[in-house]
Amino acid sequence: MCPLSYRNRLHWLTQSNREDYLYCFDIAEERIFPIPPPPVLASAEMSVTVLDDFLSICLVSEDSINIWQMLDYGVESSWKRTRILNLRLAVRVLPLPSVPVLRLQDTGILLCHQSYETLKKVIEGEMSAVNITAGTQSQDVTAVSYIPRLESVTQLVNRTDKTNYKYLRRCNLHNFIQATLNTINGEGATIVVSGDSPFAPKDAIQIIIKMAAANGVRRVWVGKNGLLSTPAVSAVIRKRVAIDGSKASGAFILTGSHNPGSPCEDYGVKYMMGNGEHAPESVTHKIHEATKTIVEHGFAVGLPDVDLNTIGLTRLPLSRGQFEVEVLDLASDYVEVMKSTFDFGPIRKLISLPNFTFCFDALNGLAGALARRIFVEELGAEESSLRNCAFKEDFIGGYNFTNAESVARMRLGKTNAGSEPPDFGAVVDWDASCNMVFGKRFYVTASDAVAVIAANAVEAIPYFSGGLKGVARSMATSSALDVVAKRLKLRLFEVPVGLEFRGNLMDAGLCSIWGEESCGMCCDCIRERDGIWAVLAWLSILAYKNKDNLCGGRLVTIEDIVYHHWSVYGRHYYTRYDYENVDAGGANALMAHLVQLLSSLNEVNVIIKGIRSDVSNVVHADEFEYKDPVDGSISKHQGIRYLFEDCSRLVFRLSGTGSEVATVRVYIEQYEKDSSKTGRDSQEALAPLVEVAIKLSKMEAFTGRSAPTTIT
Repeated sequence: MCPLSYRNRLHWLTQSNREDYLYCFDIAEERIFPIPPPPVLASAEMSVTVLDDFLSICLVSEDSINIWQMLDYGVESSWKRTRILNLRLAVRVLPLPSVPVLRLQDTGILLCHQSYETLKKVIEGEMSAVNITAGTQSQDVTAVSYIPRLESVTQLVNRTDKTNYKYLRRCNLHNFIQATLNTINGEGATIVVSGDSPFAPKDAIQIIIKMAAANGVRRVWVGKNGLLSTPAVSAVIRKRVAIDGSKASGAFILTGSHNPGSPCEDYGVKYMMGNGEHAPESVTHKIHEATKTIVEHGFAVGLPDVDLNTIGLTRLPLSRGQFEVEVLDLASDYVEVMKSTFDFGPIRKLISLPNFTFCFDALNGLAGALARRIFVEELGAEESSLRNCAFKEDFIGGYNFTNAESVARMRLGKTNAGSEPPDFGAVVDWDASCNMVFGKRFYVTASDAVAVIAANAVEAIPYFSGGLKGVARSMATSSALDVVAKRLKLRLFEVPVGLEFRGNLMDAGLCSIWGEESCGMCCDCIRERDGIWAVLAWLSILAYKNKDNLCGGRLVTIEDIVYHHWSVYGRHYYTRYDYENVDAGGANALMAHLVQLLSSLNEVNVIIKGIRSDVSNVVHADEFEYKDPVDGSISKHQGIRYLFEDCSRLVFRLSGTGSEVATVRVYIEQYEKDSSKTGRDSQEALAPLVEVAIKLSKMEAFTGRSAPTTIT
C-alpha cells in the first residue's frame, strides 16, 4: 500500500501484531515516528485514509467496514468509531478491501477498490447506495452512525428538554431493535411488528422490518396500517400459525402507553415474548447489556417499504433467502380467541333483550375496531351502542380514561338528572388494555371486578369450566381477591406492581386470572391486560345470572351481582391517593421514615391510636418483596405495607422516580364483613384510615402537599 499524505506527513500501516502499527514520516523533519492507533488490533484487512479531513482507519470484516477517525490529530483518546458501512446482505459490493476515499457534498461517501476501477457512492442519511461506475456485480450497502449504547430510560426521564423525536428514531430505536435481535437470536424467526399507540410512526415500523430482514428473520407479521392493540398482538402470537407450521417468537410493539402522541411527544418500543406477554426482567436486562456492546446495525438497504395499508402477503427475495411480510387484519385472530373463551350464544340473547341496554366507549382508540367486530357483528348489538369507536390519533382531543362523558352517561356525577342510563356500560382505553365497567348509576372498582369475575368464572365462562388454576393480584390491589381465593380454596399470588410478574405463574400452570387496581385484568388465554376480555367476562356473568329471565321479568343487574358478592365475601372499601411530581428527596425521605417505623409495631400502634382511636391495630408491617415461585428470582423494595387486625391495609410506594421528582401513591383499604354496612359511601367508610395514612407518613411535612393530586 502506498503511504498516505496528510498534514505534510506520509502515513502507513505495518503488517505486524504490534500495538504501534500506525506510523508516519514527517517530510519537513525527515524522521519516522509512531502515531497512536485506535483501540483495535492490527489486521491485514485494515487501511488508512482521510475522511472529513480526519485521519481515518478502515477495518474491513466479512460483512462491514468500521471507520475510526482521529478527531484531534495526534491525540490517542480522540479516536472514535464514527460509522459502519454494513455489507451484511452481501453478494459483495466490491472485492475487499474497499476504502472510503472522499466525503461528497450531498452527505455521500465515495468507496473505491484499490485494484479495480470501481466506485460506489453510499448515502448515509437515505441509507442507500448508487454505483458511479460498475466493475463488479452491484449490491447495495448501508451507512449508519455508530452509537455506542442505548440512552437509559432514567436518562430520558430526567431530560429537562423535550426528547428529540429524530434522535430517538435514528439512534435509540436502532440500538434497541438490534440489541433485542442479538439477544433473542432472530435467525429464521417469525416476529410481529405493530403499534398500539396514538403515534406509532410508520417509518419506525419500516425500519424495524428492514432491520429484521438484515438480521435473518424469516417472516414479519404486521397489523393493517401498522396497528394492533397489545392484547391483539398477544392473540396473534398465541394463535396464528404460518403455512410452514411456525409461530411468532415475539413482537415489537410501538407504544405511547397512556400518553398523548405527536412528533413532540413520546412513544416507546416494548418487546413481547413468544408466550404473548411482556419480556421479563431477566430478558430486558440482557437487552440492556447488549446495547453496551453493539458494533453495527443490520439494515436491509434496497428493501422497498411495505404497503401497510393493504392486507396480504409480500415476498421479498434477499441474498440469504426469501423474506416475507404479511399485513394482518386488526381483529381476526383476537376475535377467534374470544370465541373460544366465551359462549357468545347467551351473551347474544342478553344483548337482544328489549329490557337490556348496552353501551361501549372505545375513546377513539384501537378497541373500537375490536368492539365493532365483536359486539355488533358477532353479538348483534346496535351500532348506536358503540361510542367513540372511530380511530383518532389524538384520542378524544387527549387521553382521558376517566372519561367525563361516560360518567355523565351512567349518571355517576353529582347530578343524576337526564335520560335513563344504560343497564351496562364499559370504557376501554386507547390500546384496549384497561377497562372500567358500570351498572346503572353504579361503578365497579377494579379490585372488586377481578374478585367478582374470579368468584363466578367457573360457572359463567366455558374456558374455566374445568376450574381455576389459581389467581393473582398486584400488591397494591385490594385483598378482595384473597377472600375469594380462600373460600374457593384457590392458590393466591400477591405480586409486585408491574406486568412482567404474572408470566411465570401462567406458564407454570399456577394462575388463570390476574388483576390490578389500575383497571387492568387478564387471563391465561390472552397474557396481556385486556379490556374487552374483561367486558365479555362481565357480560358472560350477567347472561349466566339471567339464564332464567331471558323470556321476561326483572333482570339481575351489575349492582345486584356486586352487592351479593359483598354479602358473601365482605366489602373492601378502597381508594388511591396520588401525590404527583413531588420533590424526589422528600419522597425518598418519606419512604425512609416509613421503613424506620417497621422496626416497632408497638410504636406504630401508639401513633395510630393517637390519630384515630377507632382504627384497628397493625398486626404486620413490611417492605414488600416477592420471590418468584417458579424461577426463584427476588424483587425487593416494592412498597411499604401495613396490615391491620380487621384485614384492612395501607400501602405506600413510589412511582416514576427520577432524579428530581417522583409520585407518591397511597393505597387505602378498609375491610367490612358486616353485610349491613357494605352500602356506605366509600369516602365516608375510608375517612379514618385516610387520616391515619396522611399523618402516619407525615405526608405534608415531607412533600409539602396538603392534598393529593388525584383520588381514585
